[in-house]
Amino acid sequence: MERIKYVCFFGAKTTTHKRHTIQSATTKLEYIFSVLNRLGYGVDIISKSDADVDGFCFDFGESITMGNNRLKTFFSIGCRKNGLLRVSKMLNTIHMCIWMLFNLHKEDIVIAYHSPGYMSLLYWLKKIKGFTLIGEIEEIYQDVKKYNDSFCHNEYRFINCCDKYIYPTQLLNDSINKEGKPYCVIHGVYSIEESRNLSFNDGKIHVVYGGTFDPNKGGAAAAAAAAAYLPENYHVHICGFGSPEEVSSMKKHIAETQENSRATVTYDGLLVGEDYINHIQKCQIGLSTQNPEAAFNATSFPSKILVYLSNGLRVVTIRIPAIETSAVSECLFFYDQQTPKEIASAILRVSLKEGFSATEIIQRADHKFEVEIKNLIEK
Repeated sequence: MERIKYVCFFGAKTTTHKRHTIQSATTKLEYIFSVLNRLGYGVDIISKSDADVDGFCFDFGESITMGNNRLKTFFSIGCRKNGLLRVSKMLNTIHMCIWMLFNLHKEDIVIAYHSPGYMSLLYWLKKIKGFTLIGEIEEIYQDVKKYNDSFCHNEYRFINCCDKYIYPTQLLNDSINKEGKPYCVIHGVYSIEESRNLSFNDGKIHVVYGGTFDPNKGGAAAAAAAAAYLPENYHVHICGFGSPEEVSSMKKHIAETQENSRATVTYDGLLVGEDYINHIQKCQIGLSTQNPEAAFNATSFPSKILVYLSNGLRVVTIRIPAIETSAVSECLFFYDQQTPKEIASAILRVSLKEGFSATEIIQRADHKFEVEIKNLIEK
């Protein structure tokens, strides 16, 4: 079986020690792996993820077989102290570099999830080894927050050295692929999640926001505040992740909103995997609330939209070109201004009549991506 190398941050439950992972990225990666498997490729997953433990450990990395795929992890010190974390990341990078020097070859096809954790390393390895590099560019990091000139240079140097690309939107390709290199577009996970037939059974309409609490990226605060403009038969659920300070601020914001709302708004913590799927399948509406003025939103696609749709939810989202021109725009409910009142108004416009299904649209997108990534690899 021909094999594809895939460099990313990926944690598996079967590893000796749990590894750091971001659920939205992991879900999309697992979907892409499955499409590559369908096409007859095995995937060698080269993971930069660090050990994630409550106490302390030395994890020397391991190689794990997962069906047609193989996972390689590297040395990491599991700890919470900043000094040791810096040492761990440095040793992890050295171990990864040495392994790739001996295990990547000129004839290899390497897909790399764009990350500051290894973009300079991959740039130099490509120069040395000469393999074909496909960059999975989900966003431009310097569009999300301000970085120094050296970081900005290294980011575009990595992007420009890629031979081909995988993008979340056509707009991102139009923005940075000035040389017209081969590419394909994937908004997120194009698969239908099996129904768990779950419900809160309380007669209310349940609305969920799942995602980051980072005020620069997500719209969790606006989603929670929308509860103040909804009637008493609505329940807004906020679940997601952020720094300790962001989580504390979100809890306080939710408590203050609840004091002035007829609707219910709750903080449901960070849910991942099956727990998250079970939770959102109890809801009817998913929220993709983002700041339309943030630079990265001009070219990135919120993967949560496809997660909601694949689990049978209607989706309320900000109207921005990257979403409005996407393959699933016809089944979305848009609002135009990032205010709690506008979000609530869009929620109230959502029809909850039986018969809603995004299945055909998602299946069509799945087939299109399968054809396009096959062509991208073989071209």
